[in-house]
Amino acid sequence: MSNRVELTARALADLDRLMTRLEERSSKAFADRLSARFHEALERLESRPLTCGIAFEDRFFAVEIRHLLFEVWKRKPHRALFVIEEDVVRVLCIRAPGEKPVKPRDLES
Repeated sequence: MSNRVELTARALADLDRLMTRLEERSSKAFADRLSARFHEALERLESRPLTCGIAFEDRFFAVEIRHLLFEVWKRKPHRALFVIEEDVVRVLCIRAPGEKPVKPRDLES
């Protein structure tokens, strides 16, 4: 079964924010690596989203929140939080290692 993966405006903004921070602190190469690893990881959501674990933040939400882990550096995974709505996997936001957990109010537009 193939799912359609959609990124919310918040997820796109998070990716841009994280890439900008990496570019400023390290290099464009690291920012490009983050983007590449994220997009590679999205393929898993197309075919096997239920293999991703329940996110810590799940307890704060009325719907099930899962997270896709992807590494730019070993043992420091970034997390893409998402929901599954029938055949659509909606990525809500992206968190870097050490960033605070997301609450529902953080995702409100």
